[in-house]
Amino acid sequence: MKVYIAAITGRVPDAMVQSISTFMDACYIARRNDLNEKSIKELEAAVAHFHHFREVFRTTGIHNFGAPNGLCSSITESCYITTVKKPWRHSNRYEALGQMLLTNQRLDKLAASCVDFISHGMLPPDRAAPPLPFAVDIVQDGVGDFDVLPIDDAFVTGNVVLAQTQESPRRYPPAAEDLATTIGQPKLAELIQRFLFNQINTDNTITSNTLDACPEFTGPIHVYHSAVATFYAPSDNSR
Repeated sequence: MKVYIAAITGRVPDAMVQSISTFMDACYIARRNDLNEKSIKELEAAVAHFHHFREVFRTTGIHNFGAPNGLCSSITESCYITTVKKPWRHSNRYEALGQMLLTNQRLDKLAASCVDFISHGMLPPDRAAPPLPFAVDIVQDGVGDFDVLPIDDAFVTGNVVLAQTQESPRRYPPAAEDLATTIGQPKLAELIQRFLFNQINTDNTITSNTLDACPEFTGPIHVYHSAVATFYAPSDNSR
C-alpha cells in the first residue's frame, strides 16, 4: 500500500495524499499485535490528522471516499483483474496495450452510462441503502425476546444489556467509596461524577475541570461481570 502513496503524489492535491497517508498510518498502528500508551497516542494523532486533511474531499466534491472495512490486498487484486487481466484476455495478444486501453475506455463509458441511468430512474441503484437503526427491546426482570427491527420514530444508536445475575453485595460493596477500595480504584467516585457530567451535558463545548460542577452520586452500585453492547455503525458507501 505504500506504493500507492508514491503513485498518486503529484497527481492529486497534496491534502488528499496526506489524508490517505495518515489514514494508512492509523490502520497500520491499529493492527499491531501489541499496543501500549505510546502507540495509542500515535494512533490518536494519526486519526486527528486524518480528520483534518479529509476535509479536502468535501471541498472538492468527492463523495465515494470513506474508511473501508479494513485494508485488504483483495481490493487491489479486484481492480487489477478488471483493468488488466480481463482486457488482456479479450485482446488478440498482439500489441495488446492499445486494445486494453480501448477496452478500459469503453468500460468507463459504460459505467458512466449506468450512473446516468440510475440518476434518471432507468436502472435500480447499484448499492443498497444503509440499514436503519435498530429498535431496542425492553427487557424487564431478565425477560425479553431481543428482537432487532427497523423503526420509524426515534433512532437508537447503541444498546447495552447487562448480565441477568449481579454480583453479591458482600463481594462488591454498593457504596462508591467502599467499592473503590475493594477494586483498587481510588478515583472511582470522581470518575463517576465526571461521567455523569458528560452524560448530562451532551454539548461538547461544555467542559468541567472541577468536581464542584459535577453532580454528586450517592446511590448504590451493582456490579455485573458481563454485558452485551450493540451499536449501529454503518460503513460509508465506498468501493
